[in-house]
Amino acid sequence: MKMHRMVMFVASALVVSACAASDDSGGTTLTDGGGDTHALDASAVDGAVDASAVDATDATDATDTATTSDGATDGGPDAVSDTSADTTADAAPDAAKDVSSDAAPVTAVRVEEIYVDRDISGDAVEYVELRGPVGTSLETLHLRLVDSTGKVTGEVAISGAGAIIPASGLWVVGGASVSKIFTAPHVDETVGISKWGLDNTAGSVQLVDVGATTTLLDVLGWGAAIPAPTTAPKATSEAAPRPLPTAVGHTLGRRPGAADSNDNTADFCEQNGTPGATNGACL
Repeated sequence: MKMHRMVMFVASALVVSACAASDDSGGTTLTDGGGDTHALDASAVDGAVDASAVDATDATDATDTATTSDGATDGGPDAVSDTSADTTADAAPDAAKDVSSDAAPVTAVRVEEIYVDRDISGDAVEYVELRGPVGTSLETLHLRLVDSTGKVTGEVAISGAGAIIPASGLWVVGGASVSKIFTAPHVDETVGISKWGLDNTAGSVQLVDVGATTTLLDVLGWGAAIPAPTTAPKATSEAAPRPLPTAVGHTLGRRPGAADSNDNTADFCEQNGTPGATNGACL
């Protein structure tokens, strides 16, 4: 401990003497503890001072570098956060595009079954059943009803906004009294009597897409051949129209499991009505 204090004392004395002494030439002298004076090279002193300045600059640069490094380090998480935020923001539109691009086209929707009233129960008991891929949008689909004279007696939207083909693959449009003829029917879109009604002698129902342009997707004609409407689309049947059943509750239904051959007589047959359920066997 005593030795340490003595060394500290001698070092302090040397520093004081060095700072206090200088010769006439402007140089710096150092007097040691024995009284001897030693001249110091000015360049060495300058070098020491310059080195200190460099060291200070280096220290500042190091601090700046550290700050820059911190900024870069901070930027990393921020960049990740920004990327994450951007990804999240883009996710919804991208998902919407994916869903839209993956959705089944409306061109796959077909007329599956119709019931035409022939016993004067009224138009409100009649229905048109459609079949299509599950999830298909129905927003732009309409039914055009054509009577025996070729007149379009009604055009109805088959659904409200956002409607799609449900898990059953079926969609039923009909009047408010379908249950008078059929037990536990499932009607998805009920149409008022002022816009609804299928001709009970001969007629046609057209399924059309009214999106960018009006496109005929399917048509079923019954009873007998009828004149074409004055406005497009003008087809009233595929090949020959199908004769109507005569029994109450009997419908024209697409043959179970049969492909669409674009021939109403071949594709449809008389069946027991099943609105909202899978078609039964031909009668």
